[in-house]
Amino acid sequence: DVDLRPVEGAVALLDAVLAVAQRQAQGLLGLLQGGDVLGGADRADQLAIVGAGRVGLIRGELAARHPSVGWIGVCEKIPERAKFVADKVGADFVTADYRELIARPEVNALIVSTDEHLHVDPILAACERGIPMLIEKPLATDLGESQMVMDALEAALR
Repeated sequence: DVDLRPVEGAVALLDAVLAVAQRQAQGLLGLLQGGDVLGGADRADQLAIVGAGRVGLIRGELAARHPSVGWIGVCEKIPERAKFVADKVGADFVTADYRELIARPEVNALIVSTDEHLHVDPILAACERGIPMLIEKPLATDLGESQMVMDALEAALR
């Protein structure tokens, strides 16, 4: 007999991840369609991008062209890459510290596009502020961290 409890647990976690991702996607879609994230119709969307690799650059270039995005902040640990991406997207703020970027009062949406093993900390920081996120997959690279992220996302949505 094969013990299927670990598989069933993983399936339940995946279902929860998909439910949260769907709610986040709806919120981010509303943001990118000109909706107001924080309730102020006159406030432009102000986007933080943590991780300025290939995917961060693509997301940043798309955001820079969108009419509802009025401010872009970029976080990247490699200074040359940070400057390159910031120049390409017309970033208003650049830092190597995701905490500094996420704490900025301008930020009302976040894209997490770091290397996969670095997703957890920026996600948790954004959950503390209740910031809508687009998180590149996977949420985390460890089942325990994935559960911790799921718990934080669920708490932030309440």
